[in-house]
Formats: sequence, C-alpha cells, structure tokens
Amino acid sequence: MYTTYAVVLNTNKVGEADEIVSLYTKDFGKLVAKAKSSKKVTTKQGNFFHAVGIIQCSLVLGRGGYIISGVSEKKICSKTNSDFRAMGHLISFFRTVDSLVFENQKDIKIWKLLNVALSTTNKILSQKSLNFEFWTAQRGWIAELLNILGLSIVELNLDSIDSKAQLDYQLKKVFENRFDTSLEFFN
Repeated sequence: MYTTYAVVLNTNKVGEADEIVSLYTKDFGKLVAKAKSSKKVTTKQGNFFHAVGIIQCSLVLGRGGYIISGVSEKKICSKTNSDFRAMGHLISFFRTVDSLVFENQKDIKIWKLLNVALSTTNKILSQKSLNFEFWTAQRGWIAELLNILGLSIVELNLDSIDSKAQLDYQLKKVFENRFDTSLEFFN
C-alpha cells in the first residue's frame, strides 16, 4: 500500500458506483486509479474527488491498476469550492494537465505548479478580484505547464494580440496543431 498527497485532475463514472480518478501525486506523478463505491450515498471518500484541493490518499496496486483504498483531506480550498468562477478556471486547468501529462510521468515542477494554481486562486478570492484575474492566472499556468513540458509558445505573436478572445484562439490553435487535443477555457 502506498500513501501520498494528490490533486484530483479529472473523474469519470464507471458503472453505478465506481469512478476512474486521474490524480497528480507528489510521489508518483500522474496516476489513474479506480475508486470503488465512490458514487454511493454512504461513501466517505467520494466527496474528496469533487472538491478542489490537496488530498491524502492510500493506493493499492491491483491486477487492473491502482485502486484507491482510502482518502483524507490535507487541504481542501473551501473558498474556491464555493465560487463557481474559481472552480471553473481550476477544473479547466486541471483537465488540461490531465490531457497533456502522460500516466506515470513525474515532475516535481508540475506538482508545484498545481499547488501554485490552488494558492493563487485562494489569493484572488481573498482580494475579491475580478474575473479577469482568473483568466490571466489560468493563461499563466498554461504557459508555465508548456514550459515545464519543454514546449514553448513561440508560434504566438503576443505583440499582435489585443484581446482575450484573440489569445484564446491562438492558444487553442497551438494545442490543436501540437497535441491533437482541444483546449477549453472557462469564461
């Protein structure tokens, strides 16, 4: 059994009560694990997969891959979870990380970036800032993620970009050309 800290990147329903959870862990990098009975009403661990924050989870290696055997919270961001704009921007970024990072890929810089995203969001909320700051922060996280992955966004001519819509369009184009995946922003 392994115990580690993790950020939930994405969840997918499997059957009536189970979920496949994509995690980025501090010790192992990106993992995909099965959470048995996490959708049941009586479960204690299921709520942790749908709240933004850092969780501590216990993993067991089964025949079909990792299975989450227990979850406890380390730091659940209650301010973030009560603000739909903050949740939208973080979840959008976490799904981008999930789509670009390979399973079992470990990089402490990605772990630190996920922590920065969580703390920056809390800071923006405590200052009662505008939605524009979430947009700016999310673009910064994506640029840093691309940098960590060894890619640059040189194709973007930042001097000619005047608006959020133009930057969003350019970033989406880069993602579609480079990664064969689409990029969706929360706005």
